[in-house]
Amino acid sequence: MNNVNQFVDSWLVACNKHDLPAILTHYSEDFEIHSPMLIRLGISTTGKLQGKTKIAEYWQQALISFPDLHFTLQQITLGVDCVAISYLSVMQLPATEIMFWNSSGKINKVLACYGSEKVIS
Repeated sequence: MNNVNQFVDSWLVACNKHDLPAILTHYSEDFEIHSPMLIRLGISTTGKLQGKTKIAEYWQQALISFPDLHFTLQQITLGVDCVAISYLSVMQLPATEIMFWNSSGKINKVLACYGSEKVIS
């Protein structure tokens, strides 16, 4: 990915504006996510989803469930073909998303982690 800071800024702005079409532009069609928030929202008992359509349904539910959703960036760290974004998430939970991108610069996999087990309840 050529400009990681620009990507992260764009992703955060879209999320904080609750702009679902803009959020989805960051993901590939075969996008996959692993997140305890999927369990928390009752979307997946395994905490895993794949496919942009299902991810759109997840984001739609998240935006409904958390009308005050706002992410506050804390740190960006780079890896090989990935970036880890640490931020304050819903309910002021610390979160880190490790985002892997494909050759087209779209995110095709995310591993999301939260700083409190109360998300999983």
